[in-house]
Amino acid sequence: MEMGAVFIMLLFCNCGFRQSDVATLTSDMISKNGYLTRKRAKNKKKKDAPVVSWKLWPETIKAVNKVKSNGELLFVRDNGLPWVIDTLNSENKRSRDDVFRRELWKPFTKKHEWRLPSDLIRGSAGNLLKVDSEFTNQLSVQIKFLAQKPSGVALKHYLDPPQCDLDAAVMFLRTQLLE
Repeated sequence: MEMGAVFIMLLFCNCGFRQSDVATLTSDMISKNGYLTRKRAKNKKKKDAPVVSWKLWPETIKAVNKVKSNGELLFVRDNGLPWVIDTLNSENKRSRDDVFRRELWKPFTKKHEWRLPSDLIRGSAGNLLKVDSEFTNQLSVQIKFLAQKPSGVALKHYLDPPQCDLDAAVMFLRTQLLE
């Protein structure tokens, strides 16, 4: 369980993920050249949902190799079931069983006396991209890192940053968080 929590925190920081992003990762999203590529949106069928490739840190790759499953999902519980289970209840409404929070995150935070919610890790990593650096002082890089769809007047002229800028920003995050 401890390695699972570390793996998830690495993905929160390295890729700006939330728990549902981690719970739905598949093995085919990770390439042999060290990138994780996925379409990230609340509704996977949206045509305009961004597709992003994050350069994985060596620590993240090592953690992936330790926890990856042999099934379709990259990361599952010890019993082979997914960490987040979406079903329809008797009223035909979506029902979500968030085993991740209950069986992995809460025990981890209790053991380490950490009172912050998991969502703050993602946001903090994204906010670090606002600091002055050669490649990270662009709002467009932050938006791409968080896999958000640009919107609003401020982003009317949003330019999709090149992959090399996102790679540099992700590696900058590593220096800020792990070194």
